[in-house]
Amino acid sequence: GDDETFYDINLDNIKHSFHPHLPATYMYGFNGIHPGPTIEAEVNKPVNLPAVRNTIHNHGAHVHNTSDGLPNDWITPGNTLHYRYPNHAAATGWYHDHTHGITRLNVYAGLAGFYVIRTPGVDEELGLPTGEYEIPLIIQDKFFNEDGSLYYPTTGHGNNPIWVSDMEADTPVVNGKVAPYLEVEPRKYRFRLLNGANYREWSFYFREDDLYFTQVGGDGGFLPEPVVVREVPLAGAERADVVVDFSGYEGRSVILRNSAPPSESDAVHLPVLMRFDVLGHAKSQDETSIAPQLPFTPIPPCIHKYRTMTLSEENEVYLMNHRPFHAPIVTRPKVNTTEIWRIINLTNETHPIHVHLGEFKLLKRCAFDTERWVEDGEPDDIEPYIEGPCGDGHGVLPGETGHKDVFRHFAHTVTIIKMPFNDYAGTYVMHCHKLEHEDNDMM
Repeated sequence: GDDETFYDINLDNIKHSFHPHLPATYMYGFNGIHPGPTIEAEVNKPVNLPAVRNTIHNHGAHVHNTSDGLPNDWITPGNTLHYRYPNHAAATGWYHDHTHGITRLNVYAGLAGFYVIRTPGVDEELGLPTGEYEIPLIIQDKFFNEDGSLYYPTTGHGNNPIWVSDMEADTPVVNGKVAPYLEVEPRKYRFRLLNGANYREWSFYFREDDLYFTQVGGDGGFLPEPVVVREVPLAGAERADVVVDFSGYEGRSVILRNSAPPSESDAVHLPVLMRFDVLGHAKSQDETSIAPQLPFTPIPPCIHKYRTMTLSEENEVYLMNHRPFHAPIVTRPKVNTTEIWRIINLTNETHPIHVHLGEFKLLKRCAFDTERWVEDGEPDDIEPYIEGPCGDGHGVLPGETGHKDVFRHFAHTVTIIKMPFNDYAGTYVMHCHKLEHEDNDMM
């Protein structure tokens, strides 16, 4: 229709500068740049991508499955697909390669960018910083060879490595730059934070006592109300929409830091991410004041079905429901229903689980006796195996109270989510967003 916007998104071989002292890096880029261009969309104004030349997934989008960028929807050179995004709700999304088996390589090589949906006028009404005071930040990690080329480890550890190794690199990268700095005015800024790393988790903070985050949104848009937090933990593909007030720091520099240790014992901790240099004065008076309530529509309370699911590592392959990716589909929700999913992590590590198509409410995380549950044959009644407190909201952080499309699933816990299916019928996927796990069949 006349109201629709069209974009051509090309996959290019590019030469990119991560740092002035590092030789240029040959990599992939959308439309010739890395990260890819930020697509700005309006609610209910569809965006069309008529020339998709690889498998692009618009992460967080409510779309028909023919536009979802499913893992097997890869395109050979010279051919195209047409994707259509209706843009139902304001949110911080992102788009990235989703080719089955090599997602980890293509995203690492540069195929990712922001996709921001907004409702015209609403950000201003809510008192949020806008324009040059709103900045998206994608935080990743890379290995570099001396010639500037990207290094990616090709085997795991030990004498008999698994075919896809876990990858936590030694250099943090923010918006495609190593050790970046940003000049900011002494006023409030809005940052859309995205963990775009293959595997690593981040937990963002400032060391200064009075420098904190006011979080206004997450994966699926606004929270019910702003929350003030000292740290913002994000696993792979999670987003946080935050406001930081630099007033009072005129002429000083502050560092965005990371407190999350690496998952792997031989990986490097990356404590310093980027520097903000606060100017001596603001260009104009900062009149923004964040509204106490935010636009948020809760998921209806009616429940139609309960499901129990598992995450496991079996013979060095990561599985969901003890099944490989190409096994016959067994999870078949119906349109216009809402389900409760009780997902049990049988492994010894955290997995960021992403569900395509919809957004869910994270109800609670509870400690779980996985060993006894498995010994008893994995019964449907999970209550006897829950350990310790498990009331509504248990284990849910203030920044996780909005609509989610990724949740951190800790080892030996049951995570319970409420999942509505309102939009489309068709085939979709859920998977671990540690890309090395996803490519190793945890999908």
